[in-house]
Amino acid sequence: MVQQDSRRPTRSRAGWIAVLCVAAAALAGIVFFSAWIVGGRVQAGSLGERLLPAEDQGAQAGGGQPTDDAAAPLAHRIPVDQLDQLRPLGWNVAQLSGYGLEPQQAETQLVDGVRTVDVELSNGDSVVEVAETRAEEEGAELTPLRDLAARTVDLEAAEHQEIELSTGDAGDLYRVEGSPERTVAVGTSYAHYVITSDMDEVPAADLAAWVLVTDRSRLQVLPTEETDGFERVGQGLREIFSW
Repeated sequence: MVQQDSRRPTRSRAGWIAVLCVAAAALAGIVFFSAWIVGGRVQAGSLGERLLPAEDQGAQAGGGQPTDDAAAPLAHRIPVDQLDQLRPLGWNVAQLSGYGLEPQQAETQLVDGVRTVDVELSNGDSVVEVAETRAEEEGAELTPLRDLAARTVDLEAAEHQEIELSTGDAGDLYRVEGSPERTVAVGTSYAHYVITSDMDEVPAADLAAWVLVTDRSRLQVLPTEETDGFERVGQGLREIFSW
């Protein structure tokens, strides 16, 4: 009589257990990673939710579209000491540092679901104004660069020149005869910038390149400074389970 090998079923069961353990670990990793990302988004919120008073948030309801009582969306002042709160939301103007420039004032407005944050910087002698525009609401399209530049400079009176920055990006330079200010409009697929400066020692094109370099070198990661990692994951799990 042939004796059957009793070890085969044991090995088979062990193999299946190992596969299940690996699958469970992979699933747990996916859930953890998803909770981390979602938790960061829940933590961050929108710029309006973070910085604007409740009454100002209400005024920007409906995507910032003008109402019958207002000819145009209102600009809302952002305290300079609160600019750091924009970093977790991905805003580049909150972390510009160089050329001895320090932020002097900042404001924001929302138009058709697209938000612009305008920061004025100064080194004591010269002024640089950087306006950063990003889509805030789903489905909103970025405002064309020319339209954004028109908010700062009289395009009909200005000389226009297409330029190439040191970063390889194309930009539009505007200058009005007799004015010390130079304006450069540049953009990426996710943000548009209008940089206006009266600095003699630094060309406007170099300032625009500085803004883009800062944008691309910053970490594109949502923050954890307000809550620790466990709280962030917990927020993410709560959000996922509520879907």
